[in-house]
Amino acid sequence: MMAAPSSGALIRVIGDLFSYDPSSEKFILRISNAIATLEKDDSGSTSFLLHLYKPVDPEKLILEQIIADDMRHQFFSTELNFVWVLPPQLEDDEAKIETQCFSLRLKTAGDFVQFRNQFSVCLFESKLDFSKLNVSDQSWVRDSERDDVPMDLSSDETEEETDDEGNPKYSKLGDEKSGVKVGGKQSDDDDEEEDREAFNSQLALGYSTDRAFVVRGTKMGVFKSSEDGLDYQSMMKFKQKDGHGFHPGQIMLHQQDQSMLLLDPKNPNKVMRMDVERGSIVDEWGGLTNSVGNIARPEKYANLTANPEFVALNENALMRMDPRTRELVVQTKAYAKGTRAKLACMATTGAGYVAVASQNGDIRLFDQIGKNAKTHLPGLGVPIRGIDVTEDGTFVLATTKDFLLLIDTRVRGEEKGGFLKSMGQKKPPPLRLALRPEDITKHKIRNVDFTVAHFNTGNSLEKNIVTSTGPFVVVWNLRQVKQGKRNAYQIKRYRDNVVADEFEYNNDGKIIVTLPNDVTYNAMK
Repeated sequence: MMAAPSSGALIRVIGDLFSYDPSSEKFILRISNAIATLEKDDSGSTSFLLHLYKPVDPEKLILEQIIADDMRHQFFSTELNFVWVLPPQLEDDEAKIETQCFSLRLKTAGDFVQFRNQFSVCLFESKLDFSKLNVSDQSWVRDSERDDVPMDLSSDETEEETDDEGNPKYSKLGDEKSGVKVGGKQSDDDDEEEDREAFNSQLALGYSTDRAFVVRGTKMGVFKSSEDGLDYQSMMKFKQKDGHGFHPGQIMLHQQDQSMLLLDPKNPNKVMRMDVERGSIVDEWGGLTNSVGNIARPEKYANLTANPEFVALNENALMRMDPRTRELVVQTKAYAKGTRAKLACMATTGAGYVAVASQNGDIRLFDQIGKNAKTHLPGLGVPIRGIDVTEDGTFVLATTKDFLLLIDTRVRGEEKGGFLKSMGQKKPPPLRLALRPEDITKHKIRNVDFTVAHFNTGNSLEKNIVTSTGPFVVVWNLRQVKQGKRNAYQIKRYRDNVVADEFEYNNDGKIIVTLPNDVTYNAMK
């Protein structure tokens, strides 16, 4: 039953409080009929607080926690259950207490839904003004915590590969394979000392070739992928035509993987093209009116072709670029600086539709550059650091520091999806993917910091999602996720923090994994 709201409480509910025991991997009952409230922090900040009280002494506070993404929370509607972690706390001697995991099982479905909805609003309101969203977007934000809205499966996805007993058959993460260090003879130039202290920072995989490229300071190691692992091939140097070495902010394979486009963060008004076979920069397009902060292919697999075009963006503009023209920039969609669009990253579909994410957390879906976005999704108020999209444009995958968002762009009852027409009030809720609070505790993960997540690539439908945090590679089974099983993931620990990881093209059984001083791979079983 619902308890009467206390003064200042936005909601007050009753539930059984459990704590997670990592040794037995079970939740243990601690307090029956505990009282939980969500309240605005009265200290003048924008924070909201979760309070827990004992039922025999409703005034005695037993837990106070700021509502934030570091709670790693999840809601489970079938069990009326709210699970979260209490992050490590600093004591006076600066020794850290281990992460603790709790579960609150509410008494009624009504309490559960109201608590979940209010929690969603508090979490969003701690970052942005919830009242400024329209009614449809407010519902989208509230529903982002739901676990009971499976995504529709298209007819060509209903048949699953099964084992001899007829059970669904899924690949599993294998053991770490021995890798090869990024080596190469050190040069005697001014950048030598800098590169000695550098670490691997970026990974690019060839689609037309079996090459992997790993950025390390002002150099790039080239590796050949084989059944036995990765073989070191050569080392390239990032040097502009004037001989100046630089550390690229982004690399992107281009034109049948024979070229690579490069961005220099210290010179944002220039895009460069490296001839991969020669290992040198052959084109520099400088003096651009608009700076360039991120680039992408005009279509998802355009690097399989000789198409020289690419798309680019900065905080306030989206551009299509064609090096064959004098102007270079052939189409632009610009936003006034007052709008604070803060565009950050983008990805394209096989048809050339563009998904653009921002530092504000919102996502725009374009059918073409130069026109307004067909759909504008509000996001959840946190910066998006990377975005991917399936080849057919059905699903968008956004990466934030603490969680992933899987967004279905289809509109129920409509032939056209969100890239071709506004989804409006018909947009389905996003699916929030995160590590289970129990896994956070079990693996003693103190901080979640996801690398940019990617779908597997190739000629078949996307089946998996890969990302990493710290030394852990995490792979979600996309088919199971679309069935509503958001915790359908595997996690594997490596000996060092993972810098980047991606599936090899046309091979969802092999993940190339880049560590700070090593490159290795994981063979899915």
